[in-house]
Order: sequence, then C-alpha cells, then structure tokens
Amino acid sequence: MCRPRPTTLGPRDTFYQQHLRFFLAVAVPEISVGQHGPTLDDLIIRDRAGSSARLDATDDGTSVVAEAGPRALWTEVEALHMRWLEYGRPRRERFGLSVAPERQWIWLDRPESQHTWNYRAQPAGEAGRLGSRATPG
Repeated sequence: MCRPRPTTLGPRDTFYQQHLRFFLAVAVPEISVGQHGPTLDDLIIRDRAGSSARLDATDDGTSVVAEAGPRALWTEVEALHMRWLEYGRPRRERFGLSVAPERQWIWLDRPESQHTWNYRAQPAGEAGRLGSRATPG
C-alpha cells in the first residue's frame, strides 16, 4: 500500500448513497466493495488486476485512503463522484438499458445520450461484484 492520504469523500458519501452507488456500478462494474474493519467507515475496494483502495475513518470523522496496484481506484471513485454531481446527481430512474444486435448499452436520460456505457452481462459465479460489466461508450 502507498502512503495514506486524506480524502474528502468517505464510504458514507459514496457507496452508502444508493443513487451514486448505482452510477458507480455502471461506470466501474469490475470492482468489489467490502468492509475491512468494525465500522461502516472502514471500506476496501478491489479489482481483478490486484488494485485496491482501503479507507479508514479518523478520529475527526474524515477518512484516509491508501491505494495500491496499477489503478488508483479511489482516485477514480473521486472523479466519478464529481461527474455524478455534474450530471445533476441522477437517480436510478434516469438510467436505461438498450439492446441492439451489435451492442448493449446503459445510458443516462436517453439512448442517444453522450453519457453511455457499453454493457456486458455479468458471468455466472461473479457474485459480490459491484455490478455487471459496463465500459464508457
């Protein structure tokens, strides 16, 4: 793990907010999320390539994060949180799924939106993942 750094976002600001969690599942479906300690504020996220981000609560109610591996997962979550805010904090109801012979995609607000993510159904046996496979369209 790299040296921990402070973060303005904690688990309660991200993975415990249902509509943001849904957006994260669409945008980064290949990560898994779990607790690593006794409180909801002790969170760890991982991907299959060995990257991880561990969040720990501090005494003042903020969080510190330590990222490891080829991807800076929490940095990605922070950027996606900003994007979610820019999109107007969309609720699940604003997302849809379209299926065509050549592709399947998740979209925000309408199928022809500039905000789309390619979708691939999650293979059986991958329970515990944040979501099915979606990549930016």
